[in-house]
Amino acid sequence: MKVIEYIAEVLPNGSLALPDDIRKELGSQTQVKVTLAVETPSMPDPQKGWQIFKNLGKDAVAGKLSNTSTKHDEYLYGTRK
Repeated sequence: MKVIEYIAEVLPNGSLALPDDIRKELGSQTQVKVTLAVETPSMPDPQKGWQIFKNLGKDAVAGKLSNTSTKHDEYLYGTRK
């Protein structure tokens, strides 16, 4: 038995697209055995994301953002008149 492996995307209608090179390799075969291994996409670790976010300020250059709270309020509410 010959084994051909490839990663396929399930189409909205539930079918799997068969790449041309595999279709050619199958030739005139009318029956094949298909085995599916479903992979669940892994979710990113939220703790790792928070750690990256917390480390952003550690590498910041001091004094580059003057009046940050004032600038933030002006951004949200507009400049004072």
